[in-house]
Amino acid sequence: MSGVRERILLAGLCGGYFLILLDVTVVAVALPAIGDDLGAAGLARVVDGYTLPLALLLLPAGVLGDRIGHRRVVLAGLAVVGAASAVCAAAPSMAVLAGGRFAQGVGAALLLPGTLALVTALFPAPGRRARAIGVWSALGGLALPAGPLIGGALTGSLGWRSVFWIALPVLGIVAVAVAACPAGRGNAPSPRDLRHAPRRLFLAAGIAGAMNLCTVGMLFLVTQWLQVSGGLTPMRAGLALLPVFAPMPLLGPAVGRAVARRGAWLMAAAGLLIAAAGLGSLAVTGGGPSWPAGAGMLAWGVGIAVLTPAIVTAAMEQLPAAPGLASGLSNAARQAGTTVGVGLFAALAGPASSGDFARGLAVAAAVAGATYAVLAVVTARVRPC
Repeated sequence: MSGVRERILLAGLCGGYFLILLDVTVVAVALPAIGDDLGAAGLARVVDGYTLPLALLLLPAGVLGDRIGHRRVVLAGLAVVGAASAVCAAAPSMAVLAGGRFAQGVGAALLLPGTLALVTALFPAPGRRARAIGVWSALGGLALPAGPLIGGALTGSLGWRSVFWIALPVLGIVAVAVAACPAGRGNAPSPRDLRHAPRRLFLAAGIAGAMNLCTVGMLFLVTQWLQVSGGLTPMRAGLALLPVFAPMPLLGPAVGRAVARRGAWLMAAAGLLIAAAGLGSLAVTGGGPSWPAGAGMLAWGVGIAVLTPAIVTAAMEQLPAAPGLASGLSNAARQAGTTVGVGLFAALAGPASSGDFARGLAVAAAVAGATYAVLAVVTARVRPC
């Protein structure tokens, strides 16, 4: 397969990952308009209806792909997401919209581990695979800052239904790329494989889960601080978070190359240390008039940009014969961390309206930074296979 064709197919697979993350963030901005049209009752189901099946089905979907072929599972997921997006766009009631979002989550669960498994099938050589995963992480990471901007622009000009219609042409492009990929069929892992691989595989998955737990939990608190204490609009608050979001798409390819040269575990430890330094800076300066400080936010973002492709590569290296299982476990851990992180950090910092919120936020940043620092020490002790 030519290098040009490989890059085109990689871009298509990255488009699938981008769409999965976009469906989480793009809808958030449209929620007030949805509430005005269909009623505010049940708005939480529009969000949870997507994330719940996504979190629960990632691991089974990855194993299914190992058994019958990831290309087949990903194409099925694209069909489900496409049909569900059309249902959401035309929904006459909140109940129908929530049902469509649930179906979107099911389709996304079929897509996510399969797209990563197909990337590993497309680039089997370890060095090229690490670089490809860096690109995959970078382009997928674009959905985080792009989601609120795209959602705001579409909702303001075309109405909230357009945030669901926009998925259909993207799905078509991704489907063409996926159909041209290798089947990506792995082997169902044997008990012997699972006895030898799990320690590092579960360590990588645990770090990935902790990454999302701390990052999403802190972002939830920082966003409230910017809007409640700083008086920023949602759009301006989103722009203020760019130092955290921007490094992922900007640094992903370069980090992938560094992972290929230096090793996934060493680069993961470096990312954890950088993120720990950034969060430590935010903890020390928390609550000041210019908080959050840009340098701390940027270091935090750079650390996550280094950590994400490195720890994904580390997980995928553990079971090369069953990439769906490795991908499903890693991504399921990340979704679990996302789900737990918001509630845990909200309880740690207290309500945003409280006079103690600034102190609670600084404590939360210190806890997140310390967690990253401890994980960095553990990760740095892992030696390459």
